[in-house]
Amino acid sequence: MSGKLERRFAAVGSISAAIAVLSLFLLLSLSSETRPPALPQGWTLHAADLQVQDILFDGDITMVAAIQGLVALSPDGNEQHRFMGERRIDPFLRAIVKDPMGHTWVARESGVSRLTKDSETALPRADGKAPGAMRALALDRNGRLWAGGDAGLFRVDADALIPVPLPRPDTLVTALLFDLEGGLWIGTAQQGVLRLKDGHFRSWSVADGLQHPQVTCFFLERDGSVWSGQGFYNKGGAVRFVRDAARWRIGDSLPLEQLAGPKVRSLYRGRKGRLWVGHEYDGLTLRDQGRTVRTLTVDDGLPDAEVTVIEEDRAGNLWLGTLRGALRLTPGAVERLLGQHSGERHGT
Repeated sequence: MSGKLERRFAAVGSISAAIAVLSLFLLLSLSSETRPPALPQGWTLHAADLQVQDILFDGDITMVAAIQGLVALSPDGNEQHRFMGERRIDPFLRAIVKDPMGHTWVARESGVSRLTKDSETALPRADGKAPGAMRALALDRNGRLWAGGDAGLFRVDADALIPVPLPRPDTLVTALLFDLEGGLWIGTAQQGVLRLKDGHFRSWSVADGLQHPQVTCFFLERDGSVWSGQGFYNKGGAVRFVRDAARWRIGDSLPLEQLAGPKVRSLYRGRKGRLWVGHEYDGLTLRDQGRTVRTLTVDDGLPDAEVTVIEEDRAGNLWLGTLRGALRLTPGAVERLLGQHSGERHGT
């Protein structure tokens, strides 16, 4: 073999070796980037492949409703069942509730369904029309189910969806809640907040004090007042409705400068009196005794910046629904969060 040919083979070998080293480096880099970071002590992520929309505690079982379907978690966090679209029920779940008779109901992209372990029963509209996408569910004092979605407001009677006329027929319903007086709070996509009681509606708009006309959620306080989250993209907030001797009114709102972000996606008051505020793009705000004491983002360990639902189980664990799974925080983990931020433990 000539010296020129030997040098050519040597050059080719060097290039091949360099390519192999570079490929290995890129592979290791990608692996380290895609490997999920270790979660803080007391944090557990469940069903990380699901875009969670709602959470229901059914005895010792945690039901996680998601765009992809439904997952049942055992007390130790292991998955017991997965009810996915092609296997048992249609996906695109938005809300889940359980009525006093023990029936589990879900709102989904094509209507409302009653679930059993192995099947579903989809409810038709009483007028024969397509139900459309459903986004919210609520149970009244008698255990009757109400549903809201793109086609408006419905109540369930005799296994059928009965349309309930709204002040504007084009109203898209985004959230529902019954208060302690039996009034139904109705969140809408562009028309603010409605309250239905004894066949009469009352409405609130931005002109009345709402932070935005698009309503995302409600939360009922122990004292009977009602929080409402609102927003779209980079605008929004949350207000609290209170009842005085004469009427319901907007009592106060959360200071926007003290929130992790403007659009409020979810609200929850924990057993220790702390107010948890979930955002669509900015993670979580934790408020205690009327002030913000901590914010959490993906940099702190949240699996996703959008917190769709916040709940607390009977053991005191806090559950955060996100677009990348359901995150469970033990009571001790919450206390450590507060201690890391302020250097002290906050009151119970």
